[in-house]
Amino acid sequence: MSRKKLEWLKNDRPIRQGNRITITTRGNLRIRRSRPDKDTGTYTCIAENKRASLQIAFSDLYAIIQETLQREKYLLGFLADEADNSTSSITIDPFDKQKRLLQLVVANWSACSTTCGSGVRNRKISCEIITNNYFEVFPLKTCKHAGIKIPASVEKCNSHPCTRWVMKEWSTCLEHKCVKEGHSYKTRTVACAMESSSKLVNEKLCDAASRPLTNKECRNPLCRPVWNTSHWSECLAGCGESGVQTRMLTCSWKGNGNPAGRSCEGLPRPVLTRPCFNNCTHGTWTSNLRPIDLECVDASDYCSIVPMMKLCRFTNFRIKCCHSCSSMIEDPPS
Repeated sequence: MSRKKLEWLKNDRPIRQGNRITITTRGNLRIRRSRPDKDTGTYTCIAENKRASLQIAFSDLYAIIQETLQREKYLLGFLADEADNSTSSITIDPFDKQKRLLQLVVANWSACSTTCGSGVRNRKISCEIITNNYFEVFPLKTCKHAGIKIPASVEKCNSHPCTRWVMKEWSTCLEHKCVKEGHSYKTRTVACAMESSSKLVNEKLCDAASRPLTNKECRNPLCRPVWNTSHWSECLAGCGESGVQTRMLTCSWKGNGNPAGRSCEGLPRPVLTRPCFNNCTHGTWTSNLRPIDLECVDASDYCSIVPMMKLCRFTNFRIKCCHSCSSMIEDPPS
């Protein structure tokens, strides 16, 4: 065959020869110092009315190790069963004319081409003879002609609809949601919707990890903690005696009156006690026992000891322990 009638193509285009790529006088294609970015592709040899093609691809070190480990598993029988005619068959090795096992090597599925909306994934399937020293790759039709069933190399994946998070505008800074001095927070509504039609769907169809925030802090001058005091209690003293009055103290937000927890700790505390004098102007002493009123009852389990401790002279004890204090007479104050 004339060398001039032989032609080499790469990806259906004539190959340009140079220092690195040459065609020998015998018509062989020679590539020196191969480069994955330059030399990957389909190479076709045309001689008169005949043509043949081969695919040149490059693998990184990790891929080579993975492929080697996978073929070792086939060689050891972990991934293929010689008795299973659906994945293997005995054939004559064209390399040394020996009978060897021809088997289907199926790689793992690739990642899906899309995250939603019906994508595809693929896997590499090859027809091979694997030995301890080498492995040979044949066209898939070789395995098919040997009675080996070829599985699908492409399948659909991630067929669920594409969704996205939709948000409404932030609310104004809420007065009744103080979180610390000078700050409250604002809110917004977040929902899951179809990407194509904006129709709202169940939130489980959206990515929970990327869900937008529904509230965030904002400045609010009305969120100022203040001390609040109750009314003064009655004077805790006997008739004609000096005593004290007390009141309760609570911390709340000035703007809304809601409890503010410990936010008032840095503020000056109002006085909670003050001296007083009991003039006993609310009634007169009598030696006559009045009938016990049906509504005059004790409000505490400790009322039985109140008379013994002479506490019935105090108005608050007479009210809480009405029954116990009504059953005795105390000497009026002199």
